[in-house]
Amino acid sequence: MSHAAQELIVTWMWIAIPSAICGAAAASSKNAKVPGAILGFLFGPLGLIAAFGLDEREICPTCHGRLNGQPQLCMHCRSELYWRQN
Repeated sequence: MSHAAQELIVTWMWIAIPSAICGAAAASSKNAKVPGAILGFLFGPLGLIAAFGLDEREICPTCHGRLNGQPQLCMHCRSELYWRQN
């Protein structure tokens, strides 16, 4: 492996690892840590930007608003929510 190729790999790792950590942090509030980390690692700063758009939270079946956790009432439309036990 040439010296230039080794420098390129090291430079990419210096960008990819912090981007993966930041991507996971950016997506953690939306229950998407792993996809955020993967996007950050593979695509660097562009993946970090994409990680902000990830959202894997549950959706209210009535108003399609995003839900945090498993609430009994939707915070947007106040409809009652029922959760299946796995």
